[in-house]
Amino acid sequence: MKDHIKYRILYSATAILTASVLVSTTAGIKAYKTNTSTGQGGLDIMYLPDLTYQTIRPMNLNKKDELSDEEIRLAEQHESALQAMADVAPTDNAEEIIEAPEVTETSTLDETDKLLVEEDNGYLAAQADKEAAAAADAEGLAGEDGAELAMIEEEEESFDYDSLLTYQVYRIQSGDSYSKIAQKFNVTVDTLFSANKAKTEKLDPGSYLKIPSMSGILYTTSSSSETIAAITKKYEVDAEKCSYVNNIDTSKRLSKNQTIFVPDAQLPRMEKLEIQGSLFRNPLRNARYTLTSYFGMRQNPFNPNKRTYHNGIDMACPQGTSIYPTMGGQVTTSGWSNIYGNYVIIQHPNRLKSLYGHMLKRNVSAGDWVDVNTVIGKVGSTGQSTGPHLHFTIYENDKLVDPLVKLRN
Repeated sequence: MKDHIKYRILYSATAILTASVLVSTTAGIKAYKTNTSTGQGGLDIMYLPDLTYQTIRPMNLNKKDELSDEEIRLAEQHESALQAMADVAPTDNAEEIIEAPEVTETSTLDETDKLLVEEDNGYLAAQADKEAAAAADAEGLAGEDGAELAMIEEEEESFDYDSLLTYQVYRIQSGDSYSKIAQKFNVTVDTLFSANKAKTEKLDPGSYLKIPSMSGILYTTSSSSETIAAITKKYEVDAEKCSYVNNIDTSKRLSKNQTIFVPDAQLPRMEKLEIQGSLFRNPLRNARYTLTSYFGMRQNPFNPNKRTYHNGIDMACPQGTSIYPTMGGQVTTSGWSNIYGNYVIIQHPNRLKSLYGHMLKRNVSAGDWVDVNTVIGKVGSTGQSTGPHLHFTIYENDKLVDPLVKLRN
């Protein structure tokens, strides 16, 4: 420590301060006060720049020495300053000590005072070092905590729950596709399929699409035992995010047929393939049927001595059984043929077509758009037929393909 304590004055028990230390400097006096009568405890500091201090002899508390007039005058001179110092709020010792002016004046001290001075200097220096180290540690920790906090805040800011699920309406333009619109609004194609309950990829210019503000799908419960936690586990997405978007607790049981939005989820593969026209469904669905004729060369049912090429498969079942499209699309033909009787042809995406023959009746007309749940007709035995059955043919790029291969795929 650069400051040199010039003198310590100890007052009696009737004094304002029970123990004080005055430090004389070139600019004035720095006074230290202790908090207890024994001189123990923390030190408070007050700098008295306008006071000067002249050397006086120390008082002996154990012996009532008589003071000279000069000593009494000096004591009275500083009493008001010491009185004010008693109510001074504690300050940072280390900072005050470092910034205090250096003492240049020297004085003669007896051995007792020298020991006291050395003790005070050592204590104050140690305190300064200790507090400086603590401040450095605190600054380092603050830096680490600040960096970590900044990372957390950055993560939170990157995901704004308050503006998650909103919808806007988009009017379809000529030349639009689901993929183009999805890219434009930064969502997935699955999101648009699900939000608009798409059956095919066909878009009608001038009609409207609902556009969610985030990617995900609509999910409708099949029972009253389902929860957000179970649904998000199935789709492998964040349960808390789904809970927030729908304002439903993750463990709360949902109602049957309740629809929620599942953020970041994707449509089941089969459902998506069906919409995209890449999935073939059995046209008789759950009905019982028998394959009576396969694709390719076969014996002609009307001339046993002749082999002919069969361009599809024959599926025998009771008359009146419902017939469904193998995938969604537009009806291009609905009419009568001497060979197929009542028949329907449907154009699907990806240059695929399907033909349904020997119907008892047709339920659709040319130009109609159908999906996989549309009943397009009933099984019959019209045209060249030996009994009630469905003749089913598939074309790909206007070439015949085995329907069983497509159905198995």
